[in-house]
Amino acid sequence: MLIYPVNTEEKFIESIFRVLARALFYFDEFRGDVVEYQIASEIATSQAVWAILCIVLAAYFIRETRKEKAESETRLLMMHEEQRKESAQREKNLMEHLKRSNASQEKTSETLEQIQFSLTSLENRMDRVEKHYTERS
Repeated sequence: MLIYPVNTEEKFIESIFRVLARALFYFDEFRGDVVEYQIASEIATSQAVWAILCIVLAAYFIRETRKEKAESETRLLMMHEEQRKESAQREKNLMEHLKRSNASQEKTSETLEQIQFSLTSLENRMDRVEKHYTERS
């Protein structure tokens, strides 16, 4: 099964492997020519071919690493933006809750003031009743 390369580095690597495969396994069908095998073997074992292959692989690795880093950075920026929006919504909800809580406390305070006024009024009445009762007795 052939895997079709996506970019030029992959095409170059694939062509190197094809040349090496042809060179290593090529035999003349009719004569069994060993000379071509030796030439192919020398090409495959030469340091220049492997040096070029290593350079190409290193360049490919660096390029893929940079691409992955850029994608990761993009994902992080998106996550940061999403967290910022969620934080703003959370703050808005908390402020609304705080406003409702303050309104409720104001109502409670007003109610307590009314209760205190009623209690003071009731105490004054009781004092008058006691005073009036003690005067009669």
